[in-house]
Amino acid sequence: MKIRSPLRKLGAGLAGTALLAGLLAFALLRLRGNDPEAAVGLAGAGLFALALVVGSGIAAGRELAARERVERGLKRLAMVDELTGLFNRRGFVEHAAGVLDLAARIGRPAVLFFVDVDGLKSINDRHGHAAGDLTLAGAARILQLTFRSSDVIARIGGDEFAVLALVDVRDGGEGIVPRFRKNIEFWNSRWGQPFAVSLSMGTVAIDASVDRLEEILARADKDLYEKKGFRQIVTA
Repeated sequence: MKIRSPLRKLGAGLAGTALLAGLLAFALLRLRGNDPEAAVGLAGAGLFALALVVGSGIAAGRELAARERVERGLKRLAMVDELTGLFNRRGFVEHAAGVLDLAARIGRPAVLFFVDVDGLKSINDRHGHAAGDLTLAGAARILQLTFRSSDVIARIGGDEFAVLALVDVRDGGEGIVPRFRKNIEFWNSRWGQPFAVSLSMGTVAIDASVDRLEEILARADKDLYEKKGFRQIVTA
């Protein structure tokens, strides 16, 4: 359905090719029958048909390529959170599946980091929703500073973020937490707002060969909730 018009043009091009072949064959027959004027006329018609076929093929190819670019762009937009520029939940699930497959193939540990923005409702109530949006964008930037570009970082809803990362076998991702804390402190030192960005983090180690992504997200959410009930990993 999406490419009906280019296919229709391609079909017309094939029909034109068949017409061209018929005209040229008939022109050869007329030439052999000592009727050069008719042969020249038919050959000219054949060349005109050829030009139409080529033009139709080029137009169909360009339209198909343009449609494919638009469809790729729309698919990407459907997987990106507009506010932060990170993946949304749909984008996270799609790209995380590839990372889990890779982890299972190479036998490398994977860890899901589940991050929550502390006090976002209070920020919205006291300073307005624009300030809340600014806080969410700041949280996204802190995560980008903390993790690698190959890790899957997403805002999966409201004040919640998730990161799926392949980690070093030696520390199981433990080295990420100090870097995370340092980046929050660095961000707040240059924040220039009357409130700080405060984030909490929960982690779940993943067995990529057996764990399902939605179950992993639920475990990470539970881990974060339990930690916040007693203490926050990071408070800035």
